[in-house]
Amino acid sequence: MNIVTKKPGDTFDASARALYGMFGQYAAEVALGGPISDTFGARLAVTRTGGKAGSRIRTPGGMRPDDNTAAGRLTLLYKLAGT
Repeated sequence: MNIVTKKPGDTFDASARALYGMFGQYAAEVALGGPISDTFGARLAVTRTGGKAGSRIRTPGGMRPDDNTAAGRLTLLYKLAGT
């Protein structure tokens, strides 16, 4: 598996996405990035997912607990002079 993340670009960019489903399940993602100076750029991506499944889904070990996760990634890019 090879995962390639989006690098900071030469212009500002931003994106967002939100989903909501059955049993209180949700997902939200936000990303923004761009140049900070002529030689330095940054991009931040954050995601959060979860759901309220504890009272609705029974598993062999009992009721499934609520599921909540969050993750973030910061990418920094430095361009050498003359490149």
